[in-house]
Amino acid sequence: MNKHENGQPFTLKELVQYRKHQINSRHLSLGQDKDIVLLALAENESISSECSPTDKLVYMLEGTLEVILSNQSFVLQAEQSIIIPENELHTLQAIGQCKFVHI
Repeated sequence: MNKHENGQPFTLKELVQYRKHQINSRHLSLGQDKDIVLLALAENESISSECSPTDKLVYMLEGTLEVILSNQSFVLQAEQSIIIPENELHTLQAIGQCKFVHI
């Protein structure tokens, strides 16, 4: 499933696909500056150190993701979440391939 229609059910992890040696993302707009970002990271891909001006929720859809936050490492599996505080430097590293949501 690559498309969704408002008012119809869909499965989040089916809206973004893996690409070999790449990070693939898809933005879902909920209007008025409310976006959900779906990400699929190929094995060993990472999102380098970054910070956000607002709190960010990471919700795992499948696979395993290492989150490095405040010099601590957290390993998230499917259906686990972490809130990354605003302005907190963090790194996201795929352990194998994984899919997750940024809110």
